[in-house]
Amino acid sequence: MSKRLLSAVLLSGFLLISNSRSEEWSYSHPVTSRDAFSSAEFLLSLDPQIKSPKGVIILVGPQGVDMREEVRSSPWNRIAKQQECAVLGCLFGDKEGADFSRVEQGGRAAVIAALTDLSKKSERLRDLGRLKVVLVGRLAGAQFAYEFANRDSDRVAGFVSINPYYFNTPPSAALRKVPGFFLVAENEHPTSAANVLKIYADQRRFGALWARVFWTDGPKKNWDMQMVEPFVEQVLIARIKNKNPVASVVSLNLNDGWSLDLSSFNPPTITESRNVARGLEDQYAWFCSENLAEAIARNLSQTAAQE
Repeated sequence: MSKRLLSAVLLSGFLLISNSRSEEWSYSHPVTSRDAFSSAEFLLSLDPQIKSPKGVIILVGPQGVDMREEVRSSPWNRIAKQQECAVLGCLFGDKEGADFSRVEQGGRAAVIAALTDLSKKSERLRDLGRLKVVLVGRLAGAQFAYEFANRDSDRVAGFVSINPYYFNTPPSAALRKVPGFFLVAENEHPTSAANVLKIYADQRRFGALWARVFWTDGPKKNWDMQMVEPFVEQVLIARIKNKNPVASVVSLNLNDGWSLDLSSFNPPTITESRNVARGLEDQYAWFCSENLAEAIARNLSQTAAQE
């Protein structure tokens, strides 16, 4: 191979690698004494091939846990590229005696300020502050995701709450119309399981577009993400308008969804939600598409078969 040809091959490979890397922008929020955290740092990632994002996936962990690194990892890069979204990773610093999941104590304002500030960093981000979001939270971040969605349901396409400890505010009627997914390691977080079970049972009977999954034999590597990935993807598809992503989210009808029977996963039973009997809604998980219900059922069935 000639040196010129070799150089061309190496250059093309370099360009391929470079073009695959997402662009990143950061924001540091000014903290006041009234805020329930000591610091608030954010990192936004966007694939260079996306001219303008159609939505934002927001990752929130417990206080002191840096979710900014997560924006650089799979599956978020893959999901964001496929659905033409940006990913925002959050870090809320510890503050003794404070609970940052109470979004009215500065957390909500910090996230909104981050989106607003970052929208000025690039022409590609100009609509960032008006785009719809999907929140994915763990532990205290799970409570934050729920509380943010409860407070700003009109701008939230969906939320995922993994091992939330408790819920600070009762769900609004508007929140029941937002697809939500609760995942709990029941043996490790029994209080979380009890709190989720109560709010889930109450709200599903009022038509909440929610799903839940409990597991009891300890965490499996990446097990919860195998549930979260298809949920986030399908919610983005179902709720955000491709031609006008800053418009209102698409409303979903309870009876048009698909329900997974939570009593047994081997084999799983999926039915159209319109066929679920009144009073038994809490025994089913609601999903916005048949594909999503089947993906979750398949994962649960495989897990049940291994136990």
